Amino acid sequence: MKVDRCHLEDCRFYVPPNLDTQQGQASIWQELDSKQLHLREPPQGPVCKPIAFPLPPLSQDKITFYLRVYEPNGGLYLPLSISTEEAIHRSSKNKTLWLGIYYGTLLGMLLLNLYLFISLREPVQLYYIFYIGSVGLYFFLINGMFFEDFAEVKIRRHLLFNMFALGMTIFWGTCFAKTFLATSQNAKSIDKLLVAIMIAAAGIVLLSPFVRFIILNQVTSILGMLSPVLIIIAGLLCWWRGFRPILFFLIGWTVLCVGGLIYALTYRGTLPYSIPTFYSFQIGSCIEVVILSFALGERLRRLRIERDVIRRTFGKYVSDKICDEILNGRVPLDGEIKEVTVLISDLRDHTRLLESRPPQEIVAITNTYLEAMAQAIGEYQGLVLQYVGDSIEAVFGAPLPVEDHPVLAVNAALAMRQGLLRVNAKLRKNGFPQLRHGIGIHSGKVTAAIIGSPERLSYALSGLTVNLASRIQNLNKQFGTDILVSETTRLLIGDRFPVKSLGNVAIRGSQRAFANF
Repeated sequence: MKVDRCHLEDCRFYVPPNLDTQQGQASIWQELDSKQLHLREPPQGPVCKPIAFPLPPLSQDKITFYLRVYEPNGGLYLPLSISTEEAIHRSSKNKTLWLGIYYGTLLGMLLLNLYLFISLREPVQLYYIFYIGSVGLYFFLINGMFFEDFAEVKIRRHLLFNMFALGMTIFWGTCFAKTFLATSQNAKSIDKLLVAIMIAAAGIVLLSPFVRFIILNQVTSILGMLSPVLIIIAGLLCWWRGFRPILFFLIGWTVLCVGGLIYALTYRGTLPYSIPTFYSFQIGSCIEVVILSFALGERLRRLRIERDVIRRTFGKYVSDKICDEILNGRVPLDGEIKEVTVLISDLRDHTRLLESRPPQEIVAITNTYLEAMAQAIGEYQGLVLQYVGDSIEAVFGAPLPVEDHPVLAVNAALAMRQGLLRVNAKLRKNGFPQLRHGIGIHSGKVTAAIIGSPERLSYALSGLTVNLASRIQNLNKQFGTDILVSETTRLLIGDRFPVKSLGNVAIRGSQRAFANF
């Protein structure tokens, strides 16, 4: 007879009188079985293992046996089975096979997503990896495999380990779902509840060594039931609001909930005990992990498509950070007033220098120059808004706000100066003419928005700040300089750069004269 997976401090099997050497009284049957499946009370303390008692030879048609158990933390669940030796071997083999398939599937999904994360660097994929690992650890502990094969741990500590793993599972599962669905944008009401669940789960993880098991068990049970339900509700809300890569996501979490429900009914005796029902929660989690991998793949595919659209709108050198902020709805694109620094650059005598060159050479020289300048601008968090012939319009501080955008713009202009030297060195080797450019920088308020037709959109700035930056750029010809900044920008950058005042100059389009540096 075997007592399966019970968290017990003590378990004693009494045989009735006349079945052993003692006559007239019940006695404890202490012998271990032939496969050594249990170890009841070793010197270092009780462990969580299945306890098997070999039955004595039976000579009566009906015999009553007694089992005395002690479990200090409540929630006793005591499945008993009476089997022949062959049945025990067969059951152990089947169980090992099913658990091998389960853990092998989890490991395969974990390694696959780890490889994809190394390639794609998507945070949502990292959260999913932690979720898979937490699920595997939780069921590894629940099945008692860690303590059977690797460690001898007291039962109270074992239960706390379970709560720790379950808290990790709830935390990372909720974090993954929250990021996958972008609930801060698509389901704001549910998002706050998910954040609260994450905080509570993190508290369980941190406090598991210090809080009584009975309290942890109650809290984790509530969170474990509430979290997937809220995630499914959030998924349905996102579906209702047009978030489409969610079908596999909803199916996966629904399968997990169904598996948990079947296990709970089996635990309470409503459904008959069998391998499919008793391990239904693990089977559901296994199917969920596989389905969520499909959901994540579809989500990342759509994310790449959306990022490609953003890059076509904003330009090649827009960063992933900007893409994510726009996709998550944290950057309004329908029009806003922003404090930015605008940089305008233009090649000097470009047409005259290249008018005698073949068109292919003109394009090659221009592209070489523009690429070097765009890299310098992007290095200092600038965004190239547009190319007009050989001119560049760039902004610092939009669409994402950044601190010290005037300083970044001046650093970018200096990097463009160095980039032009490298471009000219390359052109000189190929016998091409040398290039000169002028850069104008001005800081102020602009109106920033996505404009254009549905077939062709662009992120654009409008306002006096843009016009003044262009006028200041043109003054480089008058002063024989290559970088000019307005008085406004000069005050914002302070003494971080050596500058020279060129006096006040009246600028077309403005009612007052501007100092230039």
